[in-house]
Amino acid sequence: MKHLSKKLLAALLCALLLLSLLPTVTFAAETQGTCGENLTWVYTTSNKALRISGTGSMQNYEPYDAPWNDFSSEINTLILDEGVTTIGSNAFRSSDVSTVKLPSTLVAIGDQAFYFCSFLEAITFPDSLVSVGASAFEETELEQVTIPASLTQIGDAAFLTYVSLEKFIVSESNPAFTTDQYGVLYSKDMTKLVQYPNALRSSHPIPDSVVELCAYAFSLAWDANITLPESLEII
Repeated sequence: MKHLSKKLLAALLCALLLLSLLPTVTFAAETQGTCGENLTWVYTTSNKALRISGTGSMQNYEPYDAPWNDFSSEINTLILDEGVTTIGSNAFRSSDVSTVKLPSTLVAIGDQAFYFCSFLEAITFPDSLVSVGASAFEETELEQVTIPASLTQIGDAAFLTYVSLEKFIVSESNPAFTTDQYGVLYSKDMTKLVQYPNALRSSHPIPDSVVELCAYAFSLAWDANITLPESLEII
């Protein structure tokens, strides 16, 4: 029995020695996958770019639950190929993306899609875009937002940037929104003040036509020096 125990011990020691010589195996996060019924994604580490390809809608996500979340602090460039129609809620939340290329097929950007993307300073919307969800670009560093004629639905706090937004520019043919000479965003009939750019330091009165201030209209506009009209009914 004692002789057998020595043999077992020797065998175990040999096995441990062999295991120590094997290369260490690490399990890296997936760098590709699906993000919609007909959409795929690929993250390329060499250029820190995330590319979404295919056709149709992207699925919505809970905060920090997107499949590329493991790379969120690495992503610099986001490319959505032609055919992608929507960006899901929370899709790129808190990522370090600074460059975004949107396709001409895009119609909707979901709630908090780019929330707290603190390196995002500029973005160009395609003429196909119809809606931008609530807080979609909240806590970004956008300096200017150009709204195409197609964009008629903007959620609460959609462009509530971190004290960086200087002005809105709206297509003259947009049926839902307009701006004044200072770049303040209003409803087309000038009865609702949608958002006051929070980096705007001009002092000017709000038109007498305004009867409603939309939610978060003056949030973070710490340097705003304004005069509210007597016509105001809803704040």
